[in-house]
Amino acid sequence: MTYTVDVHAQDASVGRVEGVLAALTAACVDAASFSHVDVAVAYASPQGVLLLQDRLQLNEFWIAAEKRFLVSIDFGFTNPKALTLIAGIPNAEVRVPSGRATLASQTFSPPTPFHAKAYLFREAGWAGQSSLVIGSANLTASALATGSEVALRTSWTGALNEADLEMLSRARPFLNWFDDAWAAADPLADILDEYESRFSHYPGPPAPPEESAPDVSRYLIPPHSQEVSGALSVQLANARALWVRTDELYHNSGPHRPGNQLDTPRGTRVFFGFDAERVPVNSRFGEIEITVPGHSPVLRSVRFGNNAMDKINLPVPGTDGPDSYDHSFLVFKRLSSDAGGPRRFSLIATDKNGLAAIIDSAPHAVELRMGSGREYGLIF
Repeated sequence: MTYTVDVHAQDASVGRVEGVLAALTAACVDAASFSHVDVAVAYASPQGVLLLQDRLQLNEFWIAAEKRFLVSIDFGFTNPKALTLIAGIPNAEVRVPSGRATLASQTFSPPTPFHAKAYLFREAGWAGQSSLVIGSANLTASALATGSEVALRTSWTGALNEADLEMLSRARPFLNWFDDAWAAADPLADILDEYESRFSHYPGPPAPPEESAPDVSRYLIPPHSQEVSGALSVQLANARALWVRTDELYHNSGPHRPGNQLDTPRGTRVFFGFDAERVPVNSRFGEIEITVPGHSPVLRSVRFGNNAMDKINLPVPGTDGPDSYDHSFLVFKRLSSDAGGPRRFSLIATDKNGLAAIIDSAPHAVELRMGSGREYGLIF
């Protein structure tokens, strides 16, 4: 038996995306053949429920497990569609803490706010392999994937020895609390019709405040209409710098002159401030201002090339930039831009050691690889 504690920190502004989803996915694995799931959250959104179900149904034990969801309707933050979606998950039951009492208020103010955020995967009675995730995450897309959240995952795996049983007994108060809250909560069927009717006319927010964040919208954009979506789209939009390893650039200025057209993966355009919407090849997105140290800033174009890659037209080698961009690591860094003006970036060409020093000094970095094997990455 192994008792483990892991912290999952999530913040899209520094590129840490889907941290809570990772915690819940890992908890399913840690709990092995779990048969029960207990979830308590202050509020839920339809997008959050769909995201949870989409991710956890990949675990073979998720569907068959008996699932209890405690979800409040405090202040009208939970969309009734989310409650209906949860109830539609196989073997799931939903209850609402202080549901009837909250409906007695015109503003859905509860007698005591329900503020728990916890997810437990266990065997019956919580006597064997199990995993408990507690933190700040409600059942929303923002909380599960893009918002600033912290979750603690505590797991008990394998056969239990005396020390493990002692640690498990210390966590038992959570299940005791959940059982009490469950017994006191109102069944969803008792409050759903009235809540749906009043919610449709309620002047309050149509969704939890966190669900209106720009990162959530970007994360949830359907991938069929975008060149990049989900976590990578959010990371591209928030990165402080983008780096790309070059081989030998195409000699677009002549056979004996260094090239200046940099091919990057489809969707890289998001880092440079352009939409990820799918467009025909040879579509021009616009211009950005690039400054190479020691040279004056120049306007350069960004387009979708006929090779189906995002193409950056770099400053002219030897005139507005280094003598050559070949066999180096190019690092683009965001600079402050004037309202209405072109987006501004600095550009340096460095070697592997120079890139490593830049990455080591950053709070967070993401390393990626193109289909060809060429590396690129994001720095936050």
